[in-house]
Amino acid sequence: MANEKKGPKMDPKVVKRLLDGLTQDEGFRKRFEEDAPAALESIGYVAPAEDDEAAAAGQCLALAPGESLASAEDIERDRAKLEESLVAVFHFTGFTELKR
Repeated sequence: MANEKKGPKMDPKVVKRLLDGLTQDEGFRKRFEEDAPAALESIGYVAPAEDDEAAAAGQCLALAPGESLASAEDIERDRAKLEESLVAVFHFTGFTELKR
C-alpha cells in the first residue's frame, strides 16, 4: 500500500480512530468516501506543514473517481497491517479494494 515517497508519520491515536470509523461507523465511512480530508479532520488529524499541499491536506487518502472503499470486514481483517503502514509512513494510496 505504501508508495516509495516517505513522509510524516500519522499519530497512532488518529490511526486508531480512523480504522475504528472505517470498520464500525457507516456515517464516518460515507464522510470519508465523500471528503477524506474533512473526515480526517473530524477525528483529530492535523495536517503537517509541508510543501506537498496535496499530502498536507489529506488528499493522498482520498479515493480516486471510480474507486470504492474496502469493506469494513476487509479493513478489520487487515487492520494490523494497515495500522503499521499508517503509523510508519503517511503517504499511501488509500483504502481501495484490498488485494490478497
